[in-house]
Amino acid sequence: YILKLILRDIRKEYNGACILHGLSYTFESGKVYGISGGSGSGKTTLLRCIAREYDYTGTDTVIEAGKSFFKTDVFEYALLDKEIVMPRMITPRQYIKQCIKEHKGSIFGCSLEEYTELFGLPADKLDVVIKRFTGEELQIIQMIAVSIIKPAVVLMDEIIGYFVIPQLFFEALSESIVI
Repeated sequence: YILKLILRDIRKEYNGACILHGLSYTFESGKVYGISGGSGSGKTTLLRCIAREYDYTGTDTVIEAGKSFFKTDVFEYALLDKEIVMPRMITPRQYIKQCIKEHKGSIFGCSLEEYTELFGLPADKLDVVIKRFTGEELQIIQMIAVSIIKPAVVLMDEIIGYFVIPQLFFEALSESIVI
């Protein structure tokens, strides 16, 4: 079945200024969506509303799975942005193995070293403590983890400008809604 993320009449205000004006849209799994607009147009605000990091008014966002509807807090989502949240005192090898174990994930029959190199993270960095990584390297580790976890909804905010996202990332998320 196709998952659908349904937004209905989403409204968000900051200090009396309306940022989102009754936005309604349906996103489907298996597709990659882009949101464009100038600085301050509400792109990040929309993603944070979907992720439930910001309160908003209007009808609730829901996920449709077949003939069933669920509030979005029932489904797993990932918000990839500049504010990377992950443990800093372990290595990428430990972090990725934990993601595989906890989420019964897979890495397409590759070795861990081969898989991470497909994303641009060299095998010789797998045993370096995460706190020593650059912002771009942290985003790569985050993308690897998301490709293993395969959440229902993946929200990407301002990360594409840093590096080329490998096709493997989108293949791994073929059943997810990617915005």
